[in-house]
Amino acid sequence: MDEQQMILVELLFKEKPELPDENVLREALEKHLGGGCGRRIPDDDNREDAFLYSLPMFRAVYPDDPEGVHPIAAFAINEFDAQINDVTRAQLWDMPNGGEIIDDTKYCVLLHGIRSTTLSYKQQAELMLAQVGAALDCFEGCQGIFAVQSGKLIPVERFKECENYNLATRFTNLFVNVRLFNVENADDEIIFDTIGMFALGRPDVQIHLKKEVFDNSRLVNYIYNTACYQFTREFPIKSGDTVDSITPEGEASAAVRWTARYENSLVEPQRTVLDINCGEYAAGNRE
Repeated sequence: MDEQQMILVELLFKEKPELPDENVLREALEKHLGGGCGRRIPDDDNREDAFLYSLPMFRAVYPDDPEGVHPIAAFAINEFDAQINDVTRAQLWDMPNGGEIIDDTKYCVLLHGIRSTTLSYKQQAELMLAQVGAALDCFEGCQGIFAVQSGKLIPVERFKECENYNLATRFTNLFVNVRLFNVENADDEIIFDTIGMFALGRPDVQIHLKKEVFDNSRLVNYIYNTACYQFTREFPIKSGDTVDSITPEGEASAAVRWTARYENSLVEPQRTVLDINCGEYAAGNRE
């Protein structure tokens, strides 16, 4: 299992957003978390544009501190660093004008949880979703939500439309991207993978297969559904297990089962993935 990371999300702005009232932001966070928060904590540099709130409903426990401490929800206005590589830019599927949005961005509101990596993966997902919801309530003018580790960029409307969905669906919609790659020196092969679950210390999903067998959108749905299933049920699939397949028309099929195994990812960043061997449609060296 990969090491769990501190999830990072940036709300993107053309102009520097106005500072919200600290109590209004705290109340918005409480609304989205469904619980009380501590009052604002000064950051190390005493910045007026950084907002830190302790979270009494969570507890971060360490080997040398079994009693634990409360994690902190952090919000900070920063100048935006637009050094996003070409691979990430090519995978901004959710916003066709994503490259323009990134290039127009001058400021961001960075969201993260301090001491949050000791939380369960579901708690960490809950916290980030609550932070995004609270930030959107209090910082006006956001033109897109960028998940740093997965390189996923989604519109504000997309996030709000998902607010009543279950946790797995909401998190994958915000933070998990499905990518498509052609295979070098193999014109008839492609790779689909998810990127984002690794930040929770959990495996992403990968399929290496022959081109032009499946409709790409149906295959994307299949991969997302597999990732949501794993998230919801505590990642129950074991190496060697079989999973339902889909037909070339995109219909789910229990008649044909595909074998799943945990492997190192074929595409950077290096991480653990659940590789699904799609039988007669599979590509690559499989034994």
